[in-house]
Amino acid sequence: MIKGLDENEILRYMGYPSGYKPDNNLRKSVKEKSEILLKTATPKSVYSGFDIECTENGIALIGSDIILLGNSIKEHLKFSKKCVIMAATLGVEADKLIRKAQISSVSDALIFDACATAYIEAVCDETEIEIKEKFGSGNFRFSPGYGDFPIALQKNILALLSAEKKIGLCANSSDMLTPSKSVTAVIGIVNECVMRTNKCELCPNKERCAFSRYEK
Repeated sequence: MIKGLDENEILRYMGYPSGYKPDNNLRKSVKEKSEILLKTATPKSVYSGFDIECTENGIALIGSDIILLGNSIKEHLKFSKKCVIMAATLGVEADKLIRKAQISSVSDALIFDACATAYIEAVCDETEIEIKEKFGSGNFRFSPGYGDFPIALQKNILALLSAEKKIGLCANSSDMLTPSKSVTAVIGIVNECVMRTNKCELCPNKERCAFSRYEK
């Protein structure tokens, strides 16, 4: 259970550079809004493990009809014989909180949005720990939309996990997740001797992403 959010992560999602020292007013506002969000959101996650096979068309999830497409996901799973598909969400109340703030205060909405992004990432981190405790050593989570891993696979992944029924997570006609503060991802189960790199290091958008932890 997540009891608090990382102030530095929230500031990073607000666009402040690493090492930025917020004034007391900003620090107070971030703390207040993170506490409201923690009380309001209803985080949930679901995941399932699959044996995998590399085919001409992509990475096949054995026991399903889903093929994971793209060279990026092939690279991500090149040392794996099994992967775990996961989905996580903060629920509709987090979205409502952000939308309500947008009506009265742009700055408050920005802080709530950054808090929610930090929160869903923390939920994913906890879920990833649980996955690795259950399935063994793994690399990092890799989501549709990274590299050439098609975002159009969102609906297939959600259907595979019965995510709408289990955690209330869907995708709209543009393949964007709803509620918006949600994540789907693939984690490769690997031998412990395989070096696991931070996902930002391997992302082709690392030098253009405002939130990247990649250091040149």
